[in-house]
Amino acid sequence: MFSVYTIIVTFNGMEWIEKNIQSLIISSIKTKIIIIDNGSSDGTQHAIKKYAEIQLIQSEENLGFGKANNLGIKL
Repeated sequence: MFSVYTIIVTFNGMEWIEKNIQSLIISSIKTKIIIIDNGSSDGTQHAIKKYAEIQLIQSEENLGFGKANNLGIKL
């Protein structure tokens, strides 16, 4: 079981998502990564799906940061 969970909320974040993921993966502190995508249309979801260890929640619409973050917290 992980003791640290990282929740990332993104919307059209293709420019940054790979850097965020790689930074977390190489960190000396192991973390379970949960990403909530708020209906991106720039390929962000496809980039995230390359990582089998990441839990991705895809929203059809932009829920906003707070509501999307709460989805991750519930997990």
